[in-house]
Amino acid sequence: MGGPVTVDLTVGTPWYGPPRAFRDAMRELVAPGDDLRRHDVYAPPRGADELRTAIAGLYLAEHELALDADRQILVTHGATGAMWTAVLAGSGAGQEILLPDPCYTLYEPIVTVLGRRPLRVPGDPAAGWLLDPADVARAITADTAMLLLNSPVNPTGSMYGPARLRALAEVTAAAGALLVHDEVLDCFARERPHVPAIALADQGVLVVNSLSKRLGVTGWRLGWLAGDARAVSAAARVHPLTTIAVDHAAQLAGAAALTDPGHPAMIRERAAAIAGVGREFLRALSRLPGWPDDLDLPAGGVYAFPDVTGLFPGVTGLFPGVTGLFPGVTGLGMGLPPGPVDVAVARALRERCGVGVLHGSLYGSGGEGHIRISLAAPPDQLREAIRRLEKPW
Repeated sequence: MGGPVTVDLTVGTPWYGPPRAFRDAMRELVAPGDDLRRHDVYAPPRGADELRTAIAGLYLAEHELALDADRQILVTHGATGAMWTAVLAGSGAGQEILLPDPCYTLYEPIVTVLGRRPLRVPGDPAAGWLLDPADVARAITADTAMLLLNSPVNPTGSMYGPARLRALAEVTAAAGALLVHDEVLDCFARERPHVPAIALADQGVLVVNSLSKRLGVTGWRLGWLAGDARAVSAAARVHPLTTIAVDHAAQLAGAAALTDPGHPAMIRERAAAIAGVGREFLRALSRLPGWPDDLDLPAGGVYAFPDVTGLFPGVTGLFPGVTGLFPGVTGLGMGLPPGPVDVAVARALRERCGVGVLHGSLYGSGGEGHIRISLAAPPDQLREAIRRLEKPW
């Protein structure tokens, strides 16, 4: 018989699941006796009118930003579909796409699969790995088509303020490149209000977003691309060639949830709940031997990105002969090949403690020495993870 089930802190799927307004709308859409043929159709290629209008209303309510639902919003299969479509429509084969280092794991594969060339721009560790506009300007070449970034940042939890975002938009605009801002974690901003890049520049800027984190509907794949009307129009031309359209009934349920009068309060309550449990988890973690003693919630998002080099004193890179939390044990005693410390820590946590996390170097060389922990897991799982980590490894 195997050991205990691993406590999975690797994914950012919120524990709370779809809100009542979404579930009630979906239930009504498929109610017995209803004519399901009304929904068994292809949705409009740009997205159902109801959902695009609701998304426009969201930006107006939260950011006082007026978007044309017909010209500036494209509904996609989740944020990944929006990112894929933005790269496909906004760049050509062989062109360069600038990416932060570290950054979300899917950016580079999307760029590579589409035949574009990813170019990493190191973030500044002293600024939470945020990009410096001067560094981006130096990295831009005649072949640069786009800069992709996200804020709140996955994996670090840092946030771009409006001044830095505006400066980055000016740098990309001067080069004739697009700035694409992935803002899927927008409702988990804590240190400062979230500002979408499209609120700072009229042209040359797009945002990628979805309902996955906001509503807890990750599996329903409801995302969008919004902003520069010409760029959205170009994306709308290629989007049907890959997916035709997003599920019609799911779009209508998403629209119902966004326009529900209780939506703003629900978002605040859910974000506060994740923050509360996450803070409790990180403070407990910081009291354990070897972990940073000042862990607290990052500026935004649903992830923590702690430095784990303290778990292996004196080791910063390869780890043959490592000691530390494993007295008398060399090489971790698990037959691991030499490699980054964060990879060793992630594997040790999984195999010795039954706690699943992701190693930081997965997000780029800038993430070496760190691990990413999801704070969006159910509260009982986060508390169980602490109980396991409190025991001797």
